[in-house]
Amino acid sequence: MLIGYMRVSKADGSQTTDLQRDALLSAGVDPEKMYEEKASGMKDDRPERGVGLKVLTGQGAAIDTTTFGKLVFGIFAALAEFERELISERTKAGLTSARARGRKGGRHYKMTAAKVRLAADSMGQPGTKVGELCKELGVTRQTLYRHVSPTGDLRPDGARLLSW
Repeated sequence: MLIGYMRVSKADGSQTTDLQRDALLSAGVDPEKMYEEKASGMKDDRPERGVGLKVLTGQGAAIDTTTFGKLVFGIFAALAEFERELISERTKAGLTSARARGRKGGRHYKMTAAKVRLAADSMGQPGTKVGELCKELGVTRQTLYRHVSPTGDLRPDGARLLSW
């Protein structure tokens, strides 16, 4: 009997088990015998984990998680957790190093100093259509109004951009 197990790390819907499900179906696993979890690899409280694996024939016949193989899988799990921590540490060290060299992370601003100047001049004109101005600048109304008031006066974010 074949039993399928699928897992993704995020339960927020940004990851799906579709690819895993397709692979299990093509391997001949009955959809009624498939189990799915959406839980981080860090968590130990996964409800679908109370199963042992014992390969009877073919390659991997030595795998038996119900006896000694459980130790081997425990070692693999410990190594995977250790690697996860190393990746996290390297990422943090890289970000710290980049900040020390003056680099900032995150997305670039849509508004530039030139766009703020153009927006301030345009918003001060009585015939300006805000929708058209936003389209021309490539920003949303919210972004425009965060930088410039309806009368063309600079707001704190717009003044900050012009001071750089």
